[in-house]
Amino acid sequence: LLRVHESFLEALHQGIVPAGEDAQTLLYESDLAEETDLMSALRQVSTRYDARDFDIERLRAYIDHDIRLLTTILRSVEPITPERDAKLQTLKTWLAKKPLNQGKRLIFT
Repeated sequence: LLRVHESFLEALHQGIVPAGEDAQTLLYESDLAEETDLMSALRQVSTRYDARDFDIERLRAYIDHDIRLLTTILRSVEPITPERDAKLQTLKTWLAKKPLNQGKRLIFT
């Protein structure tokens, strides 16, 4: 999600409003290694909306705010590796015991 927001903000800086289904697919599912390739692809599919029709400065400010929040969240959870995740370790312990250790299990979260 952080990467998507950063790419969206970069697109706005380049005068692209990456809106619409094709742009969303590129933002969320793109494996384009180079930022320039992603921006080029976004430019091709983002022709439906003109940046001049938006309050771009306010949109940038909101997205930048979201990026700061997402970065804070990421920093908070990065130290929680699977080995240090108490809930995951508890689940694994339960699943290792009979009768849960036999056959398939369906877990609702």
